[in-house]
Amino acid sequence: MRVSTKPLSLLGNNPARYDAALVRQSLLRTIKELSRGYAKTYVIALRAFLRFLAAQGRCRSHLDRAVPTVPEWKLSALPRYLETDDVERVITSCDLSKPCGIRDRAILLLLARLGLRAGDITAMRLDDLDWHAGTVRVRGKGRREICLPLPQDAGDALIEYLMKARPRVDTDRVFLCVNAPVRPFATSASISDISGVLFSVRAFRTLLQEVRICFATLPQRQCYEPGPAWTWL
Repeated sequence: MRVSTKPLSLLGNNPARYDAALVRQSLLRTIKELSRGYAKTYVIALRAFLRFLAAQGRCRSHLDRAVPTVPEWKLSALPRYLETDDVERVITSCDLSKPCGIRDRAILLLLARLGLRAGDITAMRLDDLDWHAGTVRVRGKGRREICLPLPQDAGDALIEYLMKARPRVDTDRVFLCVNAPVRPFATSASISDISGVLFSVRAFRTLLQEVRICFATLPQRQCYEPGPAWTWL
C-alpha cells in the first residue's frame, strides 16, 4: 500500500467524496514526474486501493474504472544506437600498418555504411563484389539476395585489404583470419569479437546491433529520403 497512499493528500481524507474527476486529477498530478514503469505500478496499486474502499462501502463503486491506463506504444522512439561520431572514431583508430587493421577497417566500414550483419561479412565471397557496377551482393535471412551500392570509402578499404592484407589462399571467402592457420571465419562471432575489441564497450552482439541501428536511423535523424540500402534492413 506504500505506492497507493501517495495521492491521499490530493484525494482528501473522506473517501465518500471521491469521484471520477478527482481520481483522474490526483493521478495525473502524481505520475507526471514518475518513470513509465513506476507509473504503471502506481496505477495498478491505485485501482486496487479504490476497489478495497468500494468493497468496504467507504467510496462509490467502480471508481477504479476512472483510473486511466498508462500508454506504452511500441517503436514510439528510436532504438538505442551508437552515435555516428563514435563509429567514425573507431573506424579511424584501426592500425593500417598491420594486415589485421586493414581488414578490420574494411569490415567496420561495411557494417557502418551498409548496415550489414556479422553473418553477411563472414559469408561474403569474391564473386559477390561487382567492381564494374560498384555493388556488393548480400545473402540474408530466408536466402534473400540483394545487390547493395558499395560506398566509395568502403570500396577503397576493400581494395586495400584484397591487395595488401588478404592472405593468398585457395578460398573465395573475402575475409580471412590473419594468423595461422589462415582460414575463413568459422562463425559470425568472430566479427563480433573484432568489433568488441575495437570498441571496448558493451557486449559484442549488442554493439554490432547498435552499429546497424546507427546506419538504419540516419534518414530519420538527419531528415532525408532513405536509399535502396535501407530496404535490406
